[in-house]
Amino acid sequence: MTRPSPWRLTPAAVAVPAVLLAVWGLPRLLVSWLGIEGHWTPFFYQYAMGGIVFGIGLWVIRASRACDDARPGDRAWFAVLILGYLWYAALHAVLTWLAAAVPFKGA
Repeated sequence: MTRPSPWRLTPAAVAVPAVLLAVWGLPRLLVSWLGIEGHWTPFFYQYAMGGIVFGIGLWVIRASRACDDARPGDRAWFAVLILGYLWYAALHAVLTWLAAAVPFKGA
């Protein structure tokens, strides 16, 4: 019987440094592209960080076999999760664009 190598590359060994790099690098990248005062900077930061957390959650759902593609109901709910995230982000994007594009004179 052979012992497993202590240097085996696990998904967590890849995911943790990738998430840490994204948390450190994404704000800097967005500010350099869009500027610190841009109204799209917090939008993209929010949905990118939320997407990372959402993706980790989807990975846990798949890895724990809580959602099985063989069952049609699970397949539908998995699609609802993804489409719901995209729907909410699109709705927020439209409202952000409207807030910036439509003039408002005040009350």
